[in-house]
Amino acid sequence: MLYVLGRGSANVVAYNLGKPWTLNSGVLKNEFNLRKEVGKRGQGTVPHGLFFRKDDGAKMYVWNRTEIFEYDLMTPWDVSTAVPSGYFAFASPVKRGHDIDIKPDGTVLYIDDRGAGKVFQYNLETPWSVESAVYDHELDLTKLHRAMRGIQFSDTGERMFILDTSLKCIFEFRLSEAWMVRSATLAKTLLIDDHFKNPRGMTWRPDGKAFYVTETADSSIHTYVVP
Repeated sequence: MLYVLGRGSANVVAYNLGKPWTLNSGVLKNEFNLRKEVGKRGQGTVPHGLFFRKDDGAKMYVWNRTEIFEYDLMTPWDVSTAVPSGYFAFASPVKRGHDIDIKPDGTVLYIDDRGAGKVFQYNLETPWSVESAVYDHELDLTKLHRAMRGIQFSDTGERMFILDTSLKCIFEFRLSEAWMVRSATLAKTLLIDDHFKNPRGMTWRPDGKAFYVTETADSSIHTYVVP
């Protein structure tokens, strides 16, 4: 399955992939309209971050600048069966978040914030429940980034990837303490400027053999293979 979050359309669209990890094999399956919840509270309708619980496909999370919406999927991985199950509004220090990631055991939430120039780490005292979020610590990237709009960790938590849509690059960080952003140090930078005008999102295959970047200029998704 491929899932795409539409910011302007305020929906999550699902595609069946006839061939695993092959984007051009995608066929539209269904969609979920976010407007009933997103945009009705503290922020306008500006959804940007999307996350699914990977172990069972039973939960979906949508980030909306400074707030997060949690949904239960009555049928795993089927967005058309989404039912609201949680909400949390992040006051200071979060200013203008764009993407999220969650530790595989559901105990930690990560937020990239281009407004603050930081990655925030929150503990989820009840696993997978955003309403139990408690601030833990942060990583200051103000001297490195211009506009981070994508975050994802490796399965082991020893690597963190940040998409910078202004510099048109992906930063790779190594974490000396797994899953703790305060231990991150920059390891590599991959430029993607030759292929993009306006990149906006990034996701990695679980095996680390490929990653995907969305382009808003022509509503496309680009595949990168890692040797």
